[in-house]
Amino acid sequence: MRSPRSWKYDRDVKVRLLALGLAAWVAVYAWVYVASMRDQGSTPYWWYVAIIGAGAVPPMLAAAGLRSRSVLICDAVILGIAAVLALPSIGMLLLPAVIAAAVVAFLSPRRA
Repeated sequence: MRSPRSWKYDRDVKVRLLALGLAAWVAVYAWVYVASMRDQGSTPYWWYVAIIGAGAVPPMLAAAGLRSRSVLICDAVILGIAAVLALPSIGMLLLPAVIAAAVVAFLSPRRA
Protein backbone atom coordinates (compact mmCIF):
# COMPACT_ATOMS: atom_id res chain seq x y z
CA MET A 1 0.00 0.00 0.00
CA ARG A 2 1.26 3.44 -0.85
CA SER A 3 1.89 6.05 1.73
CA PRO A 4 -0.01 9.36 1.53
CA ARG A 5 3.27 11.08 0.71
CA SER A 6 3.91 8.96 -2.39
CA TRP A 7 0.27 9.47 -3.47
CA LYS A 8 0.76 13.25 -3.29
CA TYR A 9 4.00 12.94 -5.24
CA ASP A 10 2.32 10.84 -7.92
CA ARG A 11 -0.52 13.35 -8.18
CA ASP A 12 1.93 16.25 -8.40
CA VAL A 13 3.82 14.56 -11.22
CA LYS A 14 0.60 13.81 -13.09
CA VAL A 15 -0.55 17.43 -12.78
CA ARG A 16 2.82 18.69 -14.03
CA LEU A 17 2.80 16.30 -16.99
CA LEU A 18 -0.77 17.24 -17.87
CA ALA A 19 0.14 20.93 -17.68
CA LEU A 20 3.18 20.34 -19.89
CA GLY A 21 1.03 18.50 -22.42
CA LEU A 22 -1.49 21.33 -22.31
CA ALA A 23 1.20 23.92 -23.03
CA ALA A 24 2.47 21.82 -25.94
CA TRP A 25 -1.06 21.41 -27.33
CA VAL A 26 -1.64 25.18 -27.21
CA ALA A 27 1.72 25.85 -28.90
CA VAL A 28 0.93 23.38 -31.70
CA TYR A 29 -2.54 24.93 -32.06
CA ALA A 30 -0.98 28.40 -32.44
CA TRP A 31 1.39 27.04 -35.08
CA VAL A 32 -1.48 25.38 -36.98
CA TYR A 33 -3.49 28.61 -36.81
CA VAL A 34 -0.66 30.75 -38.20
CA ALA A 35 0.17 28.18 -40.90
CA SER A 36 -3.45 27.79 -42.00
CA MET A 37 -3.97 31.55 -42.18
CA ARG A 38 -0.85 31.96 -44.31
CA ASP A 39 -1.88 29.07 -46.56
CA GLN A 40 -5.18 30.86 -47.18
CA GLY A 41 -3.26 33.93 -48.31
CA SER A 42 -4.16 36.16 -45.38
CA THR A 43 -2.22 37.37 -42.40
CA PRO A 44 -2.95 35.89 -38.98
CA TYR A 45 -4.77 38.03 -36.47
CA TRP A 46 -1.99 38.81 -34.04
CA TRP A 47 -4.42 39.77 -31.29
CA TYR A 48 -5.74 36.19 -31.51
CA VAL A 49 -2.21 34.79 -31.37
CA ALA A 50 -1.66 36.96 -28.26
CA ILE A 51 -4.77 35.46 -26.64
CA ILE A 52 -3.49 31.97 -27.40
CA GLY A 53 -0.07 32.94 -26.01
CA ALA A 54 -1.71 34.21 -22.84
CA GLY A 55 -3.44 30.86 -22.58
CA ALA A 56 -0.10 29.04 -22.81
CA VAL A 57 1.63 30.85 -19.94
CA PRO A 58 -0.28 29.40 -16.91
CA PRO A 59 0.25 25.75 -17.98
CA MET A 60 3.97 26.41 -18.39
CA LEU A 61 4.06 27.89 -14.89
CA ALA A 62 2.10 24.90 -13.59
CA ALA A 63 4.54 22.51 -15.26
CA ALA A 64 7.35 24.39 -13.51
CA GLY A 65 5.62 23.82 -10.18
CA LEU A 66 4.06 27.27 -9.69
CA ARG A 67 0.39 26.43 -9.47
CA SER A 68 -2.45 28.63 -8.38
CA ARG A 69 -6.00 27.43 -8.89
CA SER A 70 -7.37 30.90 -9.68
CA VAL A 71 -4.76 31.49 -12.39
CA LEU A 72 -5.46 28.10 -13.93
CA ILE A 73 -9.22 28.76 -13.89
CA CYS A 74 -8.55 32.03 -15.70
CA ASP A 75 -6.48 30.02 -18.19
CA ALA A 76 -9.43 27.72 -18.88
CA VAL A 77 -11.61 30.79 -19.46
CA ILE A 78 -9.03 32.39 -21.80
CA LEU A 79 -8.71 29.21 -23.84
CA GLY A 80 -12.49 28.82 -23.89
CA ILE A 81 -12.88 32.34 -25.28
CA ALA A 82 -10.21 31.64 -27.89
CA ALA A 83 -11.99 28.43 -28.89
CA VAL A 84 -15.32 30.22 -29.25
CA LEU A 85 -13.73 32.99 -31.34
CA ALA A 86 -12.29 30.46 -33.77
CA LEU A 87 -15.18 27.99 -33.69
CA PRO A 88 -16.15 28.52 -37.34
CA SER A 89 -12.65 27.50 -38.47
CA ILE A 90 -10.24 25.55 -36.24
CA GLY A 91 -11.59 26.34 -32.77
CA MET A 92 -12.61 22.73 -32.23
CA LEU A 93 -8.92 21.82 -32.03
CA LEU A 94 -8.65 23.98 -28.92
CA LEU A 95 -11.49 22.29 -27.00
CA PRO A 96 -9.27 19.47 -25.61
CA ALA A 97 -7.00 22.20 -24.23
CA VAL A 98 -9.96 23.85 -22.50
CA ILE A 99 -10.88 20.53 -20.88
CA ALA A 100 -7.27 19.85 -19.87
CA ALA A 101 -6.97 23.36 -18.38
CA ALA A 102 -10.08 22.74 -16.29
CA VAL A 103 -8.68 19.39 -15.09
CA VAL A 104 -5.32 20.96 -14.17
CA ALA A 105 -7.14 23.72 -12.28
CA PHE A 106 -9.26 21.16 -10.44
CA LEU A 107 -6.30 18.99 -9.47
CA SER A 108 -4.05 21.87 -8.42
CA PRO A 109 -3.89 23.25 -4.89
CA ARG A 110 -5.68 26.49 -4.11
CA ARG A 111 -2.42 28.42 -3.72
CA ALA A 112 1.01 28.15 -5.26
